[in-house]
Formats: sequence, structure tokens, C-alpha cells
Amino acid sequence: MKARDALLIATHLTADDFRGGLLEKTRSRVKQAIGTARELGLNPIVVLGPSGDDFLRSCPELEDCDLAYDPNFNGGLFSGVHAGAHAATGACFVLPIDVDGADRTVWRALDAAAWALMPGDAVHVLVQAAAGPDGGAHPVFPQLITRDGVKLLRTLPPETAWREGGGIRFQVLRDTLEPKSPISA
Repeated sequence: MKARDALLIATHLTADDFRGGLLEKTRSRVKQAIGTARELGLNPIVVLGPSGDDFLRSCPELEDCDLAYDPNFNGGLFSGVHAGAHAATGACFVLPIDVDGADRTVWRALDAAAWALMPGDAVHVLVQAAAGPDGGAHPVFPQLITRDGVKLLRTLPPETAWREGGGIRFQVLRDTLEPKSPISA
């Protein structure tokens, strides 16, 4: 694969996510995301937020993962991606842990698209779209940040929005996916 890392974004978790049934659901999602990354030959980098210490104490699945910390209490997705970009070794996938990741064919299609990029294409993020309930195309996760994208993200302020603008160029793959069960292929 062109990408070597998978940024698993868990920056938004709070102490409430570590109580009762939410803890088990959160751990299950993390375990699934880590397993998928490893099955694809990727290094999982879990990006934790200000409640990261609580998460570390309650989630033994993180013991063999690289970790990155986002100190911003209200940082949002981009802030976590920004923190993770500093830990990435090159091109990387992004998957928020509370979002169902697409099946493995999406991971592979994004990686193939990254290999097909030509020098000078200036694409920072590759995105696959899926047909939504309204019939329109909606971006899905994971998304792939190219090597140039990682370099750019390292220079942007953490409060930059995760969308076109601020110099970030997205490319949506042309084929829209039919809805499928997560991580099924």
C-alpha cells in the first residue's frame, strides 16, 4: 500500500464514553478499527484528545498502537487529523473511531488512486463517495491523506476546517459506492 499509517481519531471522547455500555461500544469500535488497519498492513496511530488518559486506562487494545495527542478541548476532526499528521510517516488513512469505516474495497481503491497520482497533481485528500438515503453522493471514511497532504497539514493551524479551503485540495473518486455493511469485504 502507498499509505503506511491509519489515523484512528478518538479526540472527541469524554469521561462519559468510558462508563457502562458506552465503554464497551467504544472499545469494540476501536478494536475493529485497529484490526482492519492491521489486516491491511497499516500501522494504527490512535489520536487521543484531552480525555486520552481515561481511554488508555480503559482500553487495553491500545497497548500495541502508536499514539498521538491532540490537546485542544474543542478541536474537532481536523484538529485530531492535524495532531495525527505529525505522527504519520507519509501518506495515511483517516478514520474517526465513531464512524463505521467502509469495506476493504474502499481502502484499496483509495490506495490505488494514490498510486495513480502524478507528481504535481497537488491532491491532498482522496475521498470515496457513497449513495446516501437521499440519493446524493456523500463522502465516506476512511479518507486518504497523500504525502503532500500530510506535509501541508503539518503547516496549517489546528483550527482549520476539514474542507476545501485553507489550501486543502480534495479529490473525490469517480465511482459512487452502493451502501454496504461496514468492513464487510
